[in-house]
Amino acid sequence: IIGREVVILSGGLALSLVFGQWQPCPNMLGKLNNFFQLVMFGATILANIVPLSLLVVFWWVAGLSTLSSGLSYLWLGLGLTGKALKSTAGGPA
Repeated sequence: IIGREVVILSGGLALSLVFGQWQPCPNMLGKLNNFFQLVMFGATILANIVPLSLLVVFWWVAGLSTLSSGLSYLWLGLGLTGKALKSTAGGPA
């Protein structure tokens, strides 16, 4: 979970340093990921009440949503970088 945030912030910093600006914008996978993580944290806090099998499902769902969200932000960042490189090289954006 923390690794995803580090990658997003590092990519944003790199875009800012190379291209002069970066406007972060959340996407739907990021928002769903936030929801799943909150459910997982809540269920973990209530671990004495929530069955272990359900906790395992929440952890897997939160982990997979974190991975998919992180990959979507990476894909978006690489696309922005490609567009910026094309526009600075004089090619079509």
